[in-house]
Amino acid sequence: MSLPTFAVLGAAPPPDTLPGKVVQTWLIRFNNALSQQDIPAITSLFLDDGWWRDLLSLTWDFRTFQGHDRITEFLQDRLRLSQVSNFDLYDAHAHPPALIAPYPDLGWVQALLRFDTGVGKGWAVVRLVYLPEQEWRIFTLQTVLDSLSGAELDIDFNYPEPQDTATAEKAAELVRQADPTVLIIGAGQSGLGLAARLKLLGVSSLLVEKTARVGDQWRNVRYASLRVHDPIDQLPLFSMPEPPLWPVFTPGNKIGDWFEAYAKLLDLNVCTSSTVRDPKYDPLAKEWMITIINLDGGFLTVKAKYVVWATGLAGGHPVMPDYEGMDNFKGPILHATQTRHPSEFKGKKVVVIGSGVTGHDICRDLSLDGVDVTMIQRGSTYVMSVKNAIPIQWKDLYWKGSPPTEVADLLYYSFPHFVAMTLAVRFTTKVAEMDQEMLEGLERVGFRTNMGIEGTGLYRLALERFGGSYINVGASEMIIDGRIKLKNDSPIHSFVADGVKFADGSFLPADAVICATGYGHMHTSIEETFGKDVRGALKEKFWDFDTEGEINGIWRNSGHERFFVAYGEIGACRDSDFRGMS
Repeated sequence: MSLPTFAVLGAAPPPDTLPGKVVQTWLIRFNNALSQQDIPAITSLFLDDGWWRDLLSLTWDFRTFQGHDRITEFLQDRLRLSQVSNFDLYDAHAHPPALIAPYPDLGWVQALLRFDTGVGKGWAVVRLVYLPEQEWRIFTLQTVLDSLSGAELDIDFNYPEPQDTATAEKAAELVRQADPTVLIIGAGQSGLGLAARLKLLGVSSLLVEKTARVGDQWRNVRYASLRVHDPIDQLPLFSMPEPPLWPVFTPGNKIGDWFEAYAKLLDLNVCTSSTVRDPKYDPLAKEWMITIINLDGGFLTVKAKYVVWATGLAGGHPVMPDYEGMDNFKGPILHATQTRHPSEFKGKKVVVIGSGVTGHDICRDLSLDGVDVTMIQRGSTYVMSVKNAIPIQWKDLYWKGSPPTEVADLLYYSFPHFVAMTLAVRFTTKVAEMDQEMLEGLERVGFRTNMGIEGTGLYRLALERFGGSYINVGASEMIIDGRIKLKNDSPIHSFVADGVKFADGSFLPADAVICATGYGHMHTSIEETFGKDVRGALKEKFWDFDTEGEINGIWRNSGHERFFVAYGEIGACRDSDFRGMS
């Protein structure tokens, strides 16, 4: 798709543009057309190829419509039924409409709005672009249902009495008294955020977590130096920001402790050291019967109206490559999840298979500890530097002095995905120009890089491949100067007792091999727990795009009745209010 650049539109906004006046004029026309149910008048306010993205407020789904024909069909189907009305500015003093110019040839007037529907209230973000003859039209409009009438989130007055329910025993006792409405499998950011939102809506839930403590997936299941690559201002969980004195890029063990504190302080019901067995769905009663097994042998059978699979990507099984002769190798062959500290490999030659984030981080840790380490790069990798990319990506929304997190989220996640992809091409190009010295250094030593899928950098790789990228925090310089050795000129052929052979006949001696090769598909894990019938009903792909550009099967219809899949980075999981209403 193309962006509405000034050249495409035939005009740029006048220097004396008053964003507030522009939006107020548009609001009068838009609300009048809505009140009269005048679909042609509503559609005429959009660019010919403009976008309306709706999250539950009109469609009870996550839908995106582009162009007059599609928007007309959407409104013919949903406008009268939804009773959408009364669009107005939200807190115009604190968050006034603004003229946004992300690039010299691209700009729009942006405003944050509130509106009503027949069942509740919602948020909207509109972006208006300027056409000749002083005409402003909608480039993108996103509408999001955030509350249901009679079930509004009211933290001040509706917060329940505190309960000590953070232990498996207490949670199990609570369930014996009353089955949960929602059973959530996995107590990471997706599960915790959803449970907190449901609690404020008055909907009971129970989290089932396989590790001994909430947060152990960040503490004990991965390498010790793990840290997030998003700034701290982008990481708050719903209703509880992280301490401002924390490092900008937070270590994994702190994230784990924060998740555990979150569950305790919000009195969420969690069964730790537990898994689910023998799930059965009754389509007539529309409920699940599931047995929860604790590691000490105790068990509990519960009924739940809904099940949410929230184990994250790591909920899949670690993927190990299968090469000839691996059984003959005399040293350990480990998955990245089986390593914690580089000191385990002192004095050894270590080969790391994989050139994504985990492969880079492990190689960096090993090299810093004096270990002789070689990275095997099997395919090209998208690389960008944290120092150049992150400030550009987050500076206006998730940086010191930025808007409140809830406002930043509404703005950041309000682009239709296909629009965001096109903007990502520009962002990727800009960062690559700033990273030129680093990228040229990698090229000199033979490290293969790319610009992401169709030039979108990290954006589509994160949403479609779950990997294939690295945000550089130091390993790239170590590859360039040789502290991390590189082998990528021939594919692996086989293993022998003391190393790895390659297809071109070359040989790499090794005492240990670490496979930074990712995880299997969550479909496999779901089938192991819920069986082939549930697996067969699920959508073929999760976390990929449908024809409208919405993400398949995540936080929406999974394909099986009353079975949902929750997944996403921490920022996306903060929006579990409208996701919970789905």
